[in-house]
Amino acid sequence: MNVRPVEPGSVAEEQKVAALMANVERLVAERRDADAQRLWREAQAILPNHPLVLHERARRFLVGGDPAAACTLLEQLVALAPQQLPFWLSLAAALRSLARREEELQALERALVFAGRYAGKLEELDSDGLREAMQELGDIYELVARAGYFASLRFSTDTVDPANGALLQKVQEQETAIQTTLLFFELEWAALSDERAEQLLEGEGLDFCAHHLRNVRRYR
Repeated sequence: MNVRPVEPGSVAEEQKVAALMANVERLVAERRDADAQRLWREAQAILPNHPLVLHERARRFLVGGDPAAACTLLEQLVALAPQQLPFWLSLAAALRSLARREEELQALERALVFAGRYAGKLEELDSDGLREAMQELGDIYELVARAGYFASLRFSTDTVDPANGALLQKVQEQETAIQTTLLFFELEWAALSDERAEQLLEGEGLDFCAHHLRNVRRYR
């Protein structure tokens, strides 16, 4: 399908769709797909071409075993809304399902450009912003790990093929570049005052990363 330019709805419609899609994401995480689909259909009826609505359609293509359709839709979505990191991460997943590894790495690299929006701004984040940043970092590192696993497995099955060695080397170089790019986050986190760091960690939804963030400060 071709994604048409989004025609903005009213403020009330935009807020309604955003709220519905936030609940869809939560229900999907809880594996309540029937409820998630019901709310997604409701959002579709309000703003069918909203990027969040279309992103959920792409996710359903991917889960339903049609990564090619998901990829086509996601490539259009990232062109319309390149600031949306989740769209890039979904595109990387679709490309991975299609065994388009080189393009997956390109999508991941593009995602990192937007992760860079946090550089120099950690002090400005509130607890919600810190949670979102850590979730994004987790998604990025998961994609890096998956790409590394694929390259290592391919090389181990045939160490003679130079293409396998070249892929492994490229993935390792990519991993090093990503780690270097993201190093700023831990450095800036470690530089915060103890009072400010604990204030941020008192926010809701940070249990999944609080131990790691405290360890980063412990060994600064």
